[in-house]
Amino acid sequence: MSPQLEAFLLYYTCWHEGDFDLADMREQLICEIGAEGLTQALSEFKSARLLREENGDFRTYYEVSTTK
Repeated sequence: MSPQLEAFLLYYTCWHEGDFDLADMREQLICEIGAEGLTQALSEFKSARLLREENGDFRTYYEVSTTK
């Protein structure tokens, strides 16, 4: 997992928990990892989602990460 994806997942989790809206999330991520880093993180995030879906798991990352 790249550092960009790690940062994205932190902000994604905070967004799901209501800490800020998507516009704030995007702005903060661009400040932290840059526009190119955000693009890379989103690509990795989408690839992981598509892989889960190929395996029949249609839950979001948040659902996967919070389910025990």
